[in-house]
Amino acid sequence: MNSANENQILKARVKELESQKNILHETAKKLESEKNILHETAKKLESEKNILHETAKKLEDEVIHLKEQVAALTLELYGPKSEKIKSDEKPEVFNEAESVPVDANVPDAVIVVKSYNRKRSGRKGISAQIPREECPHDISDEEKKCACGKMMKKIGEDRKEDLIIIPQQIKVKVHIYPKYACDPDCIAGEGIHPAVKRAPSIPTIIAKSMATASLLAYIIISKFCDAIPFYRLEKIFLRIGVQLKRATMCNWTGKVHEKIKPVIDLMKKKLLESFLIGIDETTVQVLNEEGKKPQSKSWMWVFRGGTPEKPIILFHYDPGRGHSVPEEYLKGYKGRIQSDGLSVYDALVKKTNYIHIGCWSHARRKFYKVYKATGKRKDGVAYESLVLIWGLYKIEREIKYLPREERTAIRQERSVPILLDLKKYLDKVQPEVPPEGELGKAIKYTKNEWEKLMRYTDDGDIPIDNNGVENAIRPFALGRKNWLFANTPDGAEASSALYSLIETAKANGIEPHSYLNYVFEQIPLCKSEEDYEKLLPMNIDRTKIMPYAIPAGRG
Repeated sequence: MNSANENQILKARVKELESQKNILHETAKKLESEKNILHETAKKLESEKNILHETAKKLEDEVIHLKEQVAALTLELYGPKSEKIKSDEKPEVFNEAESVPVDANVPDAVIVVKSYNRKRSGRKGISAQIPREECPHDISDEEKKCACGKMMKKIGEDRKEDLIIIPQQIKVKVHIYPKYACDPDCIAGEGIHPAVKRAPSIPTIIAKSMATASLLAYIIISKFCDAIPFYRLEKIFLRIGVQLKRATMCNWTGKVHEKIKPVIDLMKKKLLESFLIGIDETTVQVLNEEGKKPQSKSWMWVFRGGTPEKPIILFHYDPGRGHSVPEEYLKGYKGRIQSDGLSVYDALVKKTNYIHIGCWSHARRKFYKVYKATGKRKDGVAYESLVLIWGLYKIEREIKYLPREERTAIRQERSVPILLDLKKYLDKVQPEVPPEGELGKAIKYTKNEWEKLMRYTDDGDIPIDNNGVENAIRPFALGRKNWLFANTPDGAEASSALYSLIETAKANGIEPHSYLNYVFEQIPLCKSEEDYEKLLPMNIDRTKIMPYAIPAGRG
């Protein structure tokens, strides 16, 4: 009895425990499931956290980028245009050695300005080529008598030069050609001798026109050198009593273009013999261009070659901006080109195998833009990069007048270590800089162009930048602000030829008005290629024209 009860109790207990075991098992399964759900939720939350973190980082970078853009655009509109770092901004040493990996064995990383003796500037003398009119101011004979009774002797003189300007004057030169004929009853055989004789007409660049070389030179220099459009010139002429329509001036310019083509062709021939050719391009609007809207852009290409002593600058108009334009223009050229980082030039090099040189001015400009936009901070990446680039330019100023071999050697010895330090520094800071910001773009541009930017150190005759071409473009850009557009492609081509003559003359130290005046006088007399050769700016007889002082830094 007792045993049976005990068995039943045990069985009931076992059954109860089995039930509890099942409940616990189910609970464990449920808890395991909840644990997995919580684990998945935690993973999802972690993923969302990372996404939010990345989003926040992107937004922060975008804010920085937008602030830089706003600051840069504000400075571009209202700030100074110069890219120079003032003397009080140039460090004597790098104050943050831990942030700038400058090799201690490279002393040139520290920029030291040598002392020098200052000279009083004084007033510069007036050019000897300007005509002089002497005005003697003598004392009377009575005043020349000494107290002793003898007449004083002239022992010297004081001279003072004043600069007089005569307002614009214009005059008409009347050419008179007397005509001669024999008596009406002359017995000479008719047709053997001319019935009427007169002196031959003086050849002019535009036949049967009142336009003289001096007038054409004045008109062309006014527009293409001084940026005065024809409609303003028309008003200027009217003020001095001459009615000269803008359409007439435009027509004359086209005819002059036709006459100077042989000179331009010879300049291009010499350009293709250059050791290096710098290239750049800028926009021009042409109203009546086949297949294009009046509002669309066309392009004025600029090529600078020749030698440092005898540079050649050629403008070339084309509706397009593709690599085929310089490829066709430079057909037959074998050598080096220098340009900015525009993809067009990379495509050009792939097609032609030119050696491609980069432009440090473009790389520097991108860092300077950030430097200005950040309030010219001296503890930023832009500033530290500029300091190293400034060191490269300091070396260039020091070696400017040295022989080619010495320039090459000094670049290898002093410039290359600075370049390597800059590359190392940019590699270090790039991961910490937002790539879409202005600073990120500056670093990316410089690193992408690095191989091309290094190449100037290979030869002392390669300039550090393409500023020679950019300086040639400036007068065109200034003129474009005034005359706004060209009416036809022919007008744009005429402009390119005239800008070529003017800017090449200036680069060769020739005053452009006197140069054009002389060329326009001589072109009607040219009979052969040798005659045109003598009219090239680098070959011109310097006694026939006035010199031109190239502004500092614009050589």
